[in-house]
Amino acid sequence: MIPRFIKNEILKSLKPGKVTGLFGARRTGKTFLMNDIKNDLKNKKILMVQGEDLDVVEILSSQRLHVLQGFVNKYEFLFIDEAHKIPKSD
Repeated sequence: MIPRFIKNEILKSLKPGKVTGLFGARRTGKTFLMNDIKNDLKNKKILMVQGEDLDVVEILSSQRLHVLQGFVNKYEFLFIDEAHKIPKSD
């Protein structure tokens, strides 16, 4: 694998209670990079979900705090692939 400067920057940016976004063109390795970062954090509790999964969409678009907390409270990090597919509820 080719080392990526961005990987180190993302790892440095990961902080509790903060969001780090990874944006880019299709098929450029974003999911691969996210999995690689997840592997580097193997001692951490990580929940990785797909924004295309309808169950995940229902939970993450909820505005009920207890639903969201119940989904993520056992984890240190939440990784969402295809997060842009999760609608903001009104």
